[in-house]
Amino acid sequence: HVDPATVAFPRNPRPEAENLVFETVDEDLDGDGELGPDEDTDGDGLLDLDEIRYRFDPLDGIDGTLDADGDGLITADEVLAGLHPRRADSDLDGLNDGDEATYGTDPLYTDSDGDTLSDGDEARYGLDPTSRDSDFDGIEDGDEREALVDLDGDGLVGAADPDMDDDGLTDFEEQTTYRTDERSRDTDGDGIPDGVEVRWGLDPLDRTDGILDLDDDGLTNQQEYRFGGDPRLADGDSDGIPDGVEVEAGLNPGSDLDGLDDFDGDGISNLQELCPDTMTGGGCTGPRTDVRSSDTDGDGLADSLDDAALDADRDGDGISDGDEVWTYGTDPNSIDSDGDGIDDAAEIANGGNLWRADSDGDGLTDAEEADLGTDHRAIDSDGDSLSDFEELRSGFFVARFGDDARVQVFTDALIADTDDDGADDAAEVALGLDPTIADMDGDGLLDGDELAWQTDPLNPDTDGDGVPDGVDADPLSRDADADGLPESYFSANRDQLATATAALRFTDRTTNYRNALDEAYLELRTELLRAEDESSPRTRYAVIFVSDGLPDETGGEAGRNTADDIVAGVQALADLAALFDVGDFSFHTVYLSNPEGVLLDQPAQALLTRMAEAGGGTYRSVPQGETLDFLHIDLTSLQRLYRLRSLVALNLNQATSAGQIPATPVPALDDGAFKDLDLDGEPSCGDLLIDSDGDGLADLVEQRIGTDPLATDTDGDGVGDRLEWRARTSGLDPLDPTDTGCFVPDRAEPGACEDADADGFCDCPDVDADGRCDYPDTDGDGLTDCEEIFLGSSQVLADSDADGVPDLVELRLGTSPVDDDGPRDLDWDGTPNGVELRTGGDPLCDDAASRSESALDVTLEEAGTAGASLCYRFRVARLTLLPTRANAGADAPGNGLNRVLLFAGEAAFDDPGAFAAWRVACVEARYLLDGDRKDPPSGRMALVDEDFVPLARFDPRLHCRRP
Repeated sequence: HVDPATVAFPRNPRPEAENLVFETVDEDLDGDGELGPDEDTDGDGLLDLDEIRYRFDPLDGIDGTLDADGDGLITADEVLAGLHPRRADSDLDGLNDGDEATYGTDPLYTDSDGDTLSDGDEARYGLDPTSRDSDFDGIEDGDEREALVDLDGDGLVGAADPDMDDDGLTDFEEQTTYRTDERSRDTDGDGIPDGVEVRWGLDPLDRTDGILDLDDDGLTNQQEYRFGGDPRLADGDSDGIPDGVEVEAGLNPGSDLDGLDDFDGDGISNLQELCPDTMTGGGCTGPRTDVRSSDTDGDGLADSLDDAALDADRDGDGISDGDEVWTYGTDPNSIDSDGDGIDDAAEIANGGNLWRADSDGDGLTDAEEADLGTDHRAIDSDGDSLSDFEELRSGFFVARFGDDARVQVFTDALIADTDDDGADDAAEVALGLDPTIADMDGDGLLDGDELAWQTDPLNPDTDGDGVPDGVDADPLSRDADADGLPESYFSANRDQLATATAALRFTDRTTNYRNALDEAYLELRTELLRAEDESSPRTRYAVIFVSDGLPDETGGEAGRNTADDIVAGVQALADLAALFDVGDFSFHTVYLSNPEGVLLDQPAQALLTRMAEAGGGTYRSVPQGETLDFLHIDLTSLQRLYRLRSLVALNLNQATSAGQIPATPVPALDDGAFKDLDLDGEPSCGDLLIDSDGDGLADLVEQRIGTDPLATDTDGDGVGDRLEWRARTSGLDPLDPTDTGCFVPDRAEPGACEDADADGFCDCPDVDADGRCDYPDTDGDGLTDCEEIFLGSSQVLADSDADGVPDLVELRLGTSPVDDDGPRDLDWDGTPNGVELRTGGDPLCDDAASRSESALDVTLEEAGTAGASLCYRFRVARLTLLPTRANAGADAPGNGLNRVLLFAGEAAFDDPGAFAAWRVACVEARYLLDGDRKDPPSGRMALVDEDFVPLARFDPRLHCRRP
């Protein structure tokens, strides 16, 4: 017994204990019925020594019932079990003591099952910490090579997954039986999982068996696996189609339904399309069609109807089988369905009858007509009312002059007038004349002329006056007016003939005949060389030779002015016209007679008469001092009545936006640069761009590329800025004066030419002294000859492609001056190019939305006649004036001026398809931003016929009308 006293320990007897005070008492502190001290003072189930050891209060009876470490076990139980009451995981294995009780593991041993994996890891990764082989695969958890890794992504780590690589083989089988890698689905890397290889009898350690084709079905073993097939069966799904064929066709080799299916709905099963020979007892052979297209060859004929479903044109005639069957009704197995010797494709192209060997039914097969050059679509190719068969095969029996017998003749089925005598073959046959002889009676008059003049083509002297009709002044009268001149010369409508009068007076009595004829030859030759080949047959020429005396046989012309030399000169002119195949040529002579020198006149008159006869023209004598009228000369063959065929308006100072809108913003110009019709603040499609110099290139473009917006040809090389910029990808540069070669100067020799800049080369011509080279414009269409060469257009025709729009307009607006593209609609805005070209529109820009504001309103109507002339009334409205930039030259464009050209194209009534003769009128109006003024203020200007001048004579300084 210890006296009640307090014993204090100066220092802790244990490192983990606090200073404690022990008291001895004679009380029953723990209520166990015993007085005095005992081993569990507070009766909480913990010995006082344990409480002291684990830092509990031996006098607090509740300590033993608490869970001091939060592991799910009360302190008294843990101490009794030998666990640490203040450590949740007594054995530090990663699993707290309470969970170990749940799992049934030993909380005092880190690896309860002895598989080398801690209880905590096993619990955390889903293993059984009480089993050495959690997945029962025959391999202890600790021996699994990827025990705690989920290789196949199935949520199980290796030790919990009997097939950790999910290849169909257990890990044990892979380690012990097949020696494969249980961590890899495909140990040999051949594309087939190990388990599948084992199932198919392949070697999972041999990577070469993946590229083999065991069943010879066209698929390698690896492909069989990928597409769901079986390398042991050529037709894995037993649908009749080998697996390889199914894969190639996009079918499933693992489905037995797709063989009987019809994917493309063409009435043929997939099996029939892929293995057509199976239907006749053969294997999977024969031409295969596309199971996903009802028309495999795309010829418009469904596979079910197509005997050659893989050949779109089985007969190779250029027409698809579908078109042959459905569109033309021809035989797709024959290139010539009607057997006429002309392929179907050719007949379609030329409009022949595909079902008849003789399309036009004229008795000649199409093949014969092709050889003959006649039209197989027309019974009468030349339109002379005689069938081609009659003209070429049966012929006609006609009379010959001076022969009672009738002879068979054949005519040209391509020429309505075979003998070119002015009478159609049909008319001659109807009258019993020979259509192959131009002058049957040999009287010098063509049979057509005789019919027109009502003389007898079978009688050389119709009026019986002893003079042949061809030289008779009046072959129907012995001399009706007693003047020795044919009356027919005066039968023409005088109002339809141009007249020019002049009081003629002779000065000397001699004339240099040969010199005049040589000059006429050179002039005619130059004109013919400049003319287009196709225009020559439509062109008519008349040469009028006027003389007042005998030839000059002195001086430099001595020996060349004999009568024979002179007539030879006339014949040379006629031969030149024949060489160029002109429409008509005649040579006429006029003698200015002297009433007082009759004897002197006679030799001259005889020579001039001979000259007129050699040139196929007429001779007239006019007394000196009288008026010479063209009606004195037979120009009947030259008469042509013209009508207005085309009226085109162009504002030179308005450029179209298409093809000119710059890619980068342009700084604002002082003239605004453009009229913003769509109000978007930017130059865009449909807006009107200002072109101060009228060269077709907008000011805003010229500012961007560095050209002069007040000069049409900045570099002065003969090709305007618009064309050079348009052809910039072809090597032209509007800033390079050497790139066109329009003017190649000669080297300057002393006194030979001007060399103002002293560069050693002759200066270019500058007739108008404007400081720029003058380049010729032969046809006066506003394009220099050099520009026309670059464009490929004609230098002598203002409208090279005869589409009714001058070349200048087409160049400016972006269409082709050498291709009739008027009917086309290049910008797909619903308005043909021709309409936009004629009304100042933009054929390269869909300007439909702004056309009501930008397009000109051009109207043209006939307004009766004046004599033999047609009169027209026209109106050009809705013309927009733009504020062009200031220009130093008051007469040049700019300074607010807008120069508007009106081109009038005229064509002969009898040849409406010929190239037009063009006249042009010019109007200049002004718009000034200052005060928003226009001049004329009324906005109207009237033009009359005299304002339209031929293009070749047009000079804007002389012919432009201003207010």
